[in-house]
Amino acid sequence: QNGLYLPKDQYSDRGIPMVHMGDMFRRFELAGVPTRRVLADLKLIDKYGLRPDDVLVARRSLVFEGSGSMTVVGLLTEPTLFESSIIRVRFRQSAVLPAFVVSFFYSREGTRRRLEITRKATISGINQDGLLRLRIPAPSLGLQRAALQRIASIRSFHTKLISDETTSLIGGLASAIL
Repeated sequence: QNGLYLPKDQYSDRGIPMVHMGDMFRRFELAGVPTRRVLADLKLIDKYGLRPDDVLVARRSLVFEGSGSMTVVGLLTEPTLFESSIIRVRFRQSAVLPAFVVSFFYSREGTRRRLEITRKATISGINQDGLLRLRIPAPSLGLQRAALQRIASIRSFHTKLISDETTSLIGGLASAIL
C-alpha cells in the first residue's frame, strides 16, 4: 500500500508520528518514534498505521540506488503512520520473515534485482507492480532464522567497530597493515 499524503497544514507538534523517507534510509530496522507529527483521525490510523514487521519501501529517490530501499518496522511506542513516498508491504510470515526479505535486498543480488525494477529519471522510482514482479528466495523458516542470526551478529560487530570504545582499535589497524 502507498502511504498517506497530507498537506503541510496537517503537520503539528502534537498528533500522530509519521515516517518520512529520511527516517528509513540506511536503516535496517525502524524503531522508536519519528519526529514529525500530523493531525490524523482513527480512520487514517486504521488505514495507514504501521505494525511491527511491516516492510517499508522507498518509492522514489534522487539517488538511483536509493529507490526501493527497504527497512523493517520494529517496536513502535505509539501509533505511527507512513507518508506517500513510501510503500508498505506485509508478508505472510508462515512463508517468509520480513527481516529476511529486507536482508536479502541489502545483499548484492537483492540490490541488483531491486534496481532492475527501478525507473531511472531525475527522481528514480519504483511502483507496486514492480514490487510484485520481484522474486525472492524463500528457504525454510529455520534457514531464514539462522541467516538472520548470522546477520545480527555481523551487524552487532559492525556497531562495535564504529562505537567510541573501539576507535583506538580501528586507528591501530592502519599501523598494523603498514
